[in-house]
Amino acid sequence: MKGVYTCVRYILAHYPNARSNDKLLMLIYWKMVDGIDIPKEFWYAFLHRATPPETIRRARQKIQEAGDYLPDKETLEKRRKLEEAYRRTFGGKKPNT
Repeated sequence: MKGVYTCVRYILAHYPNARSNDKLLMLIYWKMVDGIDIPKEFWYAFLHRATPPETIRRARQKIQEAGDYLPDKETLEKRRKLEEAYRRTFGGKKPNT
């Protein structure tokens, strides 16, 4: 399979439970696409106890938007370039984050 979109689409088509559970979708993706051997104990803990990765990412984003604990300069430059490209493509509107 090629491309994240194509892989996710395949998983959603073949694993209906992943349609409603992002954590399950991630585990299946990592196993099928990235070839990561994930122990059963981790599957259970991740599905039943782990904070969703998107929740953690959003918290990090809010902290960094306030100017605290910023990423390295290389990452900031990549993000700045992506935002500029987005603005050129979509008429100056900032992406929803």
